[in-house]
Amino acid sequence: MTETKDVKLKVEEKFGALRYVNAESGGPPLMVFITIIPLLAAGFYILKQQHWIWMLAGAAIMTAGNAIPLELNSTAVTNASELILLISLWATKFYLDQKRRGVEV
Repeated sequence: MTETKDVKLKVEEKFGALRYVNAESGGPPLMVFITIIPLLAAGFYILKQQHWIWMLAGAAIMTAGNAIPLELNSTAVTNASELILLISLWATKFYLDQKRRGVEV
């Protein structure tokens, strides 16, 4: 059984799709910031230890893409910032794997 406590939902239509959202929430999604804080911390650590800025840059772009409210008739900016984060994470893994193998990148 799933229970929610004191959640008030309202119906919202966005780009032709019907969805339910929390009627009392405002601002950027909390889960995004809970997720991005460890990514920013890891990005700073990797920058300091490995002199590799791209994980930090991807996390910062993702943060900005979700935090800055834009009056656009699309969610493309948010989706683009998520794609940039994914590419930066992939590039960071590739870079660290190559360094661990002793390959100059």
